Amino acid sequence: MADVSKRLERAEKYLQKDRTDLAAAEYLQAVAEDPGNWTVRQTAADLLLSLDKTAEATQHLTQIFEHYVEIGDSAKAIVNYKKLAKIGATTVPQTLRYAQLIERSSKREAVDAYNKVVDSCIQTGRMSDALTVLRRIITIDPTSENFQRAASLAEKSGFPEEAADALVNVAQLEEKNGRPALDWYSRAHKLNKMNGPAALGYAKALMSSRKPGDAADILKPIAAREDALFQVREAYGRALLDAGRYMEAEPFLWRLFEADPKAIHQMARLLGGLLDAGTFSEAVALARKLEAHQSKAGLRREFVNLVKGIADEHPLNVEFLEFLAEMFNTSNREMDYCVMLLRLYELHFNAADYARAAECFERAVEVDAYEPGHSKRLETLRGKIGTLKYKAIEARLVSVIGTPVRKNETVAEPEAESTNLEDLVLQAEIYLRYGMREKAIDRLVRLRHLYPGEEQNSAKLQDLLMEAGLTPETMPKPAAPQQPLPPKKTVAPAHERPAERMPDLTAINDISRKLAKQTTPKNVLFAAVEEIARHFRTSRCVAALGTPGKPPSATLEFVDQDMTKAEVVPLVKLITTVQNVVAKQGALSVVQVAAAPELNSIRGELSDMRTQSLLALPLQDGDKQAGIIILEQAVVRNWTENETLMLRTIADQVTLAVNSARLRSLVKDLALTEEKSGLLRRTSYIDALMSEIKRAGQHQTPVTVLLMNFGRANKMVKNYTESAVEKMMQEIGQGACSHIRQHDVAVRYGLTDIALVLAETDEKTASFVVDKMRRVLSSVHLPGTTTPVTFCAGIAEAVLYPGYDAADIVTELINRAEAALQIAIHAGGNRVEALQCRFQRAAIAS
Repeated sequence: MADVSKRLERAEKYLQKDRTDLAAAEYLQAVAEDPGNWTVRQTAADLLLSLDKTAEATQHLTQIFEHYVEIGDSAKAIVNYKKLAKIGATTVPQTLRYAQLIERSSKREAVDAYNKVVDSCIQTGRMSDALTVLRRIITIDPTSENFQRAASLAEKSGFPEEAADALVNVAQLEEKNGRPALDWYSRAHKLNKMNGPAALGYAKALMSSRKPGDAADILKPIAAREDALFQVREAYGRALLDAGRYMEAEPFLWRLFEADPKAIHQMARLLGGLLDAGTFSEAVALARKLEAHQSKAGLRREFVNLVKGIADEHPLNVEFLEFLAEMFNTSNREMDYCVMLLRLYELHFNAADYARAAECFERAVEVDAYEPGHSKRLETLRGKIGTLKYKAIEARLVSVIGTPVRKNETVAEPEAESTNLEDLVLQAEIYLRYGMREKAIDRLVRLRHLYPGEEQNSAKLQDLLMEAGLTPETMPKPAAPQQPLPPKKTVAPAHERPAERMPDLTAINDISRKLAKQTTPKNVLFAAVEEIARHFRTSRCVAALGTPGKPPSATLEFVDQDMTKAEVVPLVKLITTVQNVVAKQGALSVVQVAAAPELNSIRGELSDMRTQSLLALPLQDGDKQAGIIILEQAVVRNWTENETLMLRTIADQVTLAVNSARLRSLVKDLALTEEKSGLLRRTSYIDALMSEIKRAGQHQTPVTVLLMNFGRANKMVKNYTESAVEKMMQEIGQGACSHIRQHDVAVRYGLTDIALVLAETDEKTASFVVDKMRRVLSSVHLPGTTTPVTFCAGIAEAVLYPGYDAADIVTELINRAEAALQIAIHAGGNRVEALQCRFQRAAIAS
C-alpha cells in the first residue's frame, strides 16, 4: 500500500508537469499492485481516454461498469456506460443492463437503449431475444408502433397467440384515436381464432359495416365456450338478431336472459324478429316462456306492456292474437282484450271462417257492447252464420244499448255538408287520426275545391295533405255531394231509456290517457264528448271552451241515435246560460229541466233538443273557468253523486289535456323549431320536459329522455366542415321527427346531438326506439362518403316520486341523461347506455 501511495504521489507530480503519459503509467502500475482500488482504476481509465488509448481504456471501463452494476451503484455504472458508448465500445449485454438501470430516471433513454438491443438481436437472427426485449419496451411505451413490431416478431418466432394479442392492442389504440380497426382485428383473428377480444372486436367492426352474419360466424366458437365473457355472448346474440337468424338466437339468448334478466330487451327484439319472419308458432312459444319467467319474478305487468308494444309494431297472425287476447283477459285489461278480439274477428272473417269470427265478435260484445263499429260488424255476419247465433248476438247488443246502430258509432262523424274551412280541416284531421283515409281525402278534396290555394297559407293543411299522400297533381276532383239517407228507426233507442247502471269508474284512467294523446284543443274536446257520452250513456254531450259571459271559442257535440244535432244559435245560448249558472254554484245537476227556474230563459231550446235531465260541470283552470261540459238525457234521470264526482275528475283531465295541446301549438307558433330539420331548438328543451313531467305525474305514466350523439363536434367539423355537418344533422332531424309519435318531442341538443323526450315510455321501451332510430337513419351518410351514420345514445327514465318538485325531477333527469351519453361515448363504438337514478329506491323507501 505504501508503494501505491508513492506511485500516486509521483503521478500527481507528473500531472502538474503536464506529463499525462507518465502519470497514466504510474496509475496503471498502482492498479496492477491494487486491483480492487476502483477509484485508482477509474482515474487510470480516464487518463487513457485522454491519451486516445481506447483499447486499454475500454478494458478498464468495462471492468468498472460491471463492478458498479454488481454492487448496485447505478449512478456510477451509468456514467461508465456512457463513456463506453462515447468511444463505441459497448456490447449488447451492457446496453441491455444500462437500459434496465436508467428506466426509472429516463424512460426515453431506456427505450432507445432497448431498441438498440432489439435491432442487434434481429441482425444476428436472435428473434426470440428480440421479442423478449420488445415486451419490456411495450411495458414502458405501449404505442401502436411497438405493438406492431411485437406482433411481427411474435409471428416470425412462432408465437401466433402472442402476435394476436399484440394486434388486438393495436386495434384498440386505433379505435381510441378514431381510426378504423377492422384490418387489425381481422389479422389478429386469423392468427388466433379463439382469441376472445380479437373475435369480439372483429365482429363489432363487421356489424358496423353491416355484416352481422359474418360477425355471428366469427363469434360462434368463442360464445359457445363455458368461460366466454358476457360481452362476447351479448354481441353474438345481437349479431344473430341483426342477421335475422332468429331460430339460432333463441336458445342462446334465453340462456343469457336467465343469467341476466336485464337482457329482456334482447328477448323483445327476438320476439319481434320472429314475428317479422312469420314464425308465429315459435313467437308464441317464446312469449309463453317469457310470461312464465316474468310472472314468477313479479314482473307480469311490465311483461304485458312490453308485449303490447311489440305487437303494435309487428305483423301478427291468428295464433299470436289468440295468445294476446288470453294474456289481456287474464290481466283484466278489458280494452286491450276487446281490441284483440276484434282483430281476430277481422282475420277470421277475411279467411271466410265465419263461425270463429262470430265467436270472437260475441266475446267482444260481452266485454264492451259500446265499442264503435259493432253494428256494422253484426251486419257483415248476416247470412253467414246460423240464425240462432246471429239473433243471440243481436239480442245482446239490443239488451245493452237498446239498438245495434248508433249514429256516431264509427267516429262521431262531423256534419258532412259543412263548408266552413275550420270544420273541414278538423273533419279531415279526425278521419286521418282514426285511419279513415278515404273520407279524409273526400274532405280535403272538397276543401280545396271551396278554398283553392288555401294550402299555401296553412302549414297545418299542408301537413294533412302530406299525411294523406296527396299532391296537387294527384288530387282527385271533388264528387258531387249526396243527400244523406234518413236514419233508420229502431225500437227502444238508448236516449229514451235512463242508464241502468253506474259508469265504470276504472274508465277514468283510460279516458285520461286518450285525452292526453290529443294534439289540439278541438281533438281533446272531440275525444272528451265521445268518451263521456259512451261511458255515461247520455243522449247528448256538449263540451265548450270559453269564459262565462262570452260566446265559446270552441264547441263539440255528440248525440245518440235518432237525436238531431242542435242548431248553432240555440246551442250557444244553452252553453252561455248554463255556464253562468255554473260559475255561481260550481255545478248544475237537474233531474227535470222543466222544474228548474235557473233554466227558464232556455226552456224552449231545451224542449227542441228533447232534454229532460241535465248535468253540467265547469272546466276549471286554476281559479278561472275555462269552459264547460254538459250532459243531457232525453228521459228523466237522477244524477248520482258518484256520477258527478266521476265527471268532475274527467273535466279536470280535459283541462289539463287542452292546456298541454295549447302549449305544444304555442311552441310551434313561436317558431321554436328549426326550419330545415324540424327539431325544437335547445331553448325549449327544459319547457318541454317540465310539461311532460307534470303531465306524467298526473297520469302516473313514465317519461324517458334519449340523448343521441352522432360524433364529436370538433372532430366532425375538422373532418367535414361545419356546413356539411349541419346539412347531415338536418337530414337526421327530418328522419327522426317523421318517425316519432305525435306526443314525443325532438330537440336539437347540440351541433351533433339530438334529444328525444319520450312520453309514456319507460327505459326498456326506449331501447326499442334506439333500434328504430338506427333503422330509420341507416340511409343517412357521413358527408361526402357512403358510410352510414352511427350514434352513441344515453337513456334516462324520470323518477316521478311525488315528494320531488318538477324542477328537481327535470334537473336530475337532464344530468343523468348526459352522464349516460358520456359513458356510451367513452366506451366507444355504436354504444347505448341506460343510467338509473342511484337514489330512487332510497327516496321511495323514505
